[in-house]
Amino acid sequence: MRLFTVLSILILASALSTGCANVQQLKRERDVLAAELAVNRDRVTQLDAQVNTLTGVNKALVKEKDARVKETTEVRSEVRDFVRQQVSAIQTFSQSRKLLDYIGGELIQRKHSGGKGLFLIDMKNRLTADAQLTG
Repeated sequence: MRLFTVLSILILASALSTGCANVQQLKRERDVLAAELAVNRDRVTQLDAQVNTLTGVNKALVKEKDARVKETTEVRSEVRDFVRQQVSAIQTFSQSRKLLDYIGGELIQRKHSGGKGLFLIDMKNRLTADAQLTG
């Protein structure tokens, strides 16, 4: 029985010494993990600050883009209106009585006309019924 008691004490002592080593190892791992956690928290704080900064920049860029799109739309509209007015004015002028088919002497004296009076007839493009020749 004495032998059993001695063996029990030896086993208990080895278990306690092994347990102490495990506790020390666990404490070291805990300290390492705590240091890593602190480093990761600092990194998360830095990344949050960077996200906030980039979010502000993104909002400013979106505002500026919207302003540019609005400005471009307005300019395009103004250009379309201007071109539409010009086309309408040209159309109105070309359809008015101010622009008549002209047959006769030159409105502008030309130097190289040869001195002969010429009469030009366009046979392929006939005048419409309501057209008027002046001369």
